Amino acid sequence: MTLDFAIKETDTHQWLPAVGTDVGDIVELSSQHFADESAGMLVVDLHRVAKLVTEAVVNQLYYHTEEFMIVARNKTTKKLEGWAWAKRKCYMEYSSEETTELRMIHIDKSLVTRQKIALVGQAISIWYQWAEMNRIPVLVSATLRNEQSAFLRILDALGFTVNGSYAFIRTDRQPEQNPQEELKVYLGAQRK
Repeated sequence: MTLDFAIKETDTHQWLPAVGTDVGDIVELSSQHFADESAGMLVVDLHRVAKLVTEAVVNQLYYHTEEFMIVARNKTTKKLEGWAWAKRKCYMEYSSEETTELRMIHIDKSLVTRQKIALVGQAISIWYQWAEMNRIPVLVSATLRNEQSAFLRILDALGFTVNGSYAFIRTDRQPEQNPQEELKVYLGAQRK
């Protein structure tokens, strides 16, 4: 099965860089996920989440090559449908090659499956382009969700090598895209 994650004018959502006014919506959307992800082992602290997301938004504003945070909002309702956050300057203990790690990707659980898959694939494709533009040689993603097979299949479809719950890809290897559609990436576009 070929998955098409190209960003199209017909998409009902728009990807934008996260800004301060997105923080409340990000925390609210993510609170749905944290209870599942923590599996009752950790106490969820939404104040800490809000602080870290706010710091990441500010860091991205001033140091856009260091921090990566995007949001997908419905074009009509402006409702937050998903968001993604990655950092760079991450290193494996056994390598001196820089990596960028996907910290979080959360999608509104009420969306239909096809839309959730498209949002995840687009977010990962945009993250890949950000890493490539910033000459980060390796992208790393991990998942701690109980049900992770769909997420790992999306990473595999984008050309990642999946090992357990980790996935890796080098930026010198293009993710597969529909050749008729050029993937559009945000470059600090102004909000409307």
